[in-house]
Amino acid sequence: MTDNATITIYGITPAGDLQWYRHDGGADGTNQWTAGDGGNNVGSGWNTASIVFSDGAGVIYAVTPAGDLQWYHHDGWVDGTNQWTAGDGGNNVGSGWNMYATVFSGGAGVVYGITPAGDLHWYRHDGWADGTNQWTAGDGGNNVGSGWNMYATVFSGGA
Repeated sequence: MTDNATITIYGITPAGDLQWYRHDGGADGTNQWTAGDGGNNVGSGWNTASIVFSDGAGVIYAVTPAGDLQWYHHDGWVDGTNQWTAGDGGNNVGSGWNMYATVFSGGAGVVYGITPAGDLHWYRHDGWADGTNQWTAGDGGNNVGSGWNMYATVFSGGA
């Protein structure tokens, strides 16, 4: 949780609009929001991605149906403005990501992918802060587990 107990939350509408919210009541569970009902529209076309996940601090990844991993940095993640480092389309930082049924972040550039067969692959995106295509454990990642296809949903609980 951030020091001032505000939490940034994103939602993608069926039309593909990316809505930004800031929950100011994150520390005490109060109904306090910066953007109010509906949030701030900070992007469009997000419904074309097959998987979207955040790495935190404005970094958002999207997997295209073709398997490209796109990196975005929402510079307006703190105040809800429509400001982006990589602009429309993001930076392409990988390919072949459509081989995964699930992809999620462990934070600070660590990305996990789960194959349909249940193998859990670990990657570190060394370029997570600036959108460069720099990786530890390149193509295919490091296989760090099996049997992960037994879960309907898998996500990180943080460090």
